[in-house]
Amino acid sequence: MIYLLFFNALVIWGFYFACQFENHEQYDLLSKDQRLNFAEPRGKMIFWWVRYYWRGSDFWAKPVFTCVMCMSSFHSILPYFYTYGINAESLIEYPFYVMALAGLNAGLMYKVYN
Repeated sequence: MIYLLFFNALVIWGFYFACQFENHEQYDLLSKDQRLNFAEPRGKMIFWWVRYYWRGSDFWAKPVFTCVMCMSSFHSILPYFYTYGINAESLIEYPFYVMALAGLNAGLMYKVYN
């Protein structure tokens, strides 16, 4: 399970950075109406368009691409259940796996940004 935690954390961080563009901080502060008139993003990564064209609520953006700790809940579903299958034991252990993954991502975020 330790290897799966680190693999899952790397996938989450990779997708998080792949959804960035250089001026995304300015873009995230705008309302949905103002985002339509936003200039073309600079310094685009491969999945920059996921963040730029997102039209869902900000509540759902967090577990998809904007919050590394929140992404643990959404981006761990497939790797965990592909590895352990869907049975009673794995369903009971899954919330603890998500908390461990969120904690690992929080620790990595602290190391990356401090």
